[in-house]
This record gives sequence, C-alpha cells and structure tokens, in this order.
Amino acid sequence: MQTNRKKQEPAYAETLPSVVDTTGTVKFSSDSLQISEIDSAAFTYLKTSGPKQHDSLFYIKDFGKVKKMLKGRVVFSGYNENADLDSTIDGEFVSSIRFKNGKLHYYKTYDSVDRIERVTDVAFVAYYPSEDILFCEGGHSSDYSFNLNTGEQGGEVGNPGYIRYNPSKNSRLNGYFPGQECDEYFIQKKTGTGFKSIFNLRDAFSFLEKENLYFCFMTDVFWYDDHTLYFKHVYFPNTEPVSKFYRIRIRKI
Repeated sequence: MQTNRKKQEPAYAETLPSVVDTTGTVKFSSDSLQISEIDSAAFTYLKTSGPKQHDSLFYIKDFGKVKKMLKGRVVFSGYNENADLDSTIDGEFVSSIRFKNGKLHYYKTYDSVDRIERVTDVAFVAYYPSEDILFCEGGHSSDYSFNLNTGEQGGEVGNPGYIRYNPSKNSRLNGYFPGQECDEYFIQKKTGTGFKSIFNLRDAFSFLEKENLYFCFMTDVFWYDDHTLYFKHVYFPNTEPVSKFYRIRIRKI
C-alpha cells in the first residue's frame, strides 16, 4: 500500500487569521516527536479549514453473517453446563482461530488460584473485512482484537474503530480500551508485514502527571498532513472533565 506519491498542494487555506495562534506551547520534544498544546480557537480553525477527513473503517456487526464469512477460520461457541466452551452450542464466544499464516490457537488462560485452565471470555463485537480484524470484547468490557492474517492479537492489534490513517496511509493512530479507566494509544508505521507500533503516546504524554492529569481519551482526532496530528484530550479527575488540545508533529518515523 505504500507508494511514492508526488507532494500535492493542499486544497485548503494556509493563511490563518491574525487572531488565531496555532504555534502553541511545546510540552514534549525528541528526535522523533514534538507535542504542543494549542488553544481551542486554533484547534477549531485547523479542523474546519484543514483537509477533509476520511470516515472510520467499514465493519459488520451482524454475527450470523460474520460467522458464515469466517467459516473454517474462526469457531464460535457457547458454554455448556460445565462452564466449558462447546462448539455444538450456539454462541458468540471465540473458541479457536486458524490464522492465514497457518497458526492455530485455542484461547485459554491458566487460573493460578484454582489451578485449572479456563477459557478466556472473548465475545464477538464486529468484523472489519478491509483489515481482516475480528474485534471482540473481553473482561471488564476491554477491547480484544485478532488480526486474522498475521496472528497478532490484543494490544498488538488495537481497536480498529480507533484507527485514523494519515493522508498517504503509511502511518496511523491506533488504540484500544484495556479495561482499566483510560485508553491506550500508539502511532503505527506501515511495513512489509503490516502496521507496527513505533510510539506509545502514554510515554510521550507523561508530562501531564506534573499537571495532576493523566493521559486518557483522545477525541476529535484529525491529520492535517502526513506528519501532523491534532486532537482533543479529555480526562475526568472528578465529575467534571478537563479538556486540552494538542498537536503531534512526527519528525522521524
């Protein structure tokens, strides 16, 4: 998917009103990334004047349809009276997967308290055909995905609903909810074997702890160009949310 494209002239205004300051304040800087906090006026202007954003990825939530599409690759099961997954019982729980790379996996975990194997409760939510990703829900409403092509799973895959590609589609934002309060986010780069994570944004946003905040939820995400990402950050320290606006400039990827 990675191609050598000629640089295109932006089809949006580059001259900003004098009252809008998009420079912001640098909060983090390294050889790879620079993060700046900007105000809401600059964020709103950039979002409305910047390039048109693509819609999120297409997905299918019809379990019956997906079950037929993935027949021979994914076995879905229900629980029997012994609390075991049984492929003869209809259900939306993932029992086993045969990935395209030939790997066969049964999803079980070891309970160190009862000293027995337990099947991981991972249930169907949606299928993203363009990415060949099966998106499921695990314990504590956590996101759990399987890349049916590569065999990657969990945090390696993220939640495809969080994916936002840059214009050239050679980099993207991804993330997922791990089941514990705040989301995880990371920047991925396209390689010969798919997208690989190169930046964990929680690490880069550790400066928020000095402000008694915590990196939590990214909303209103958009790419201004191939190397610049904007978003609104929301954190709930109490009942009222605290919102800030940021620009991530990727210097080296």
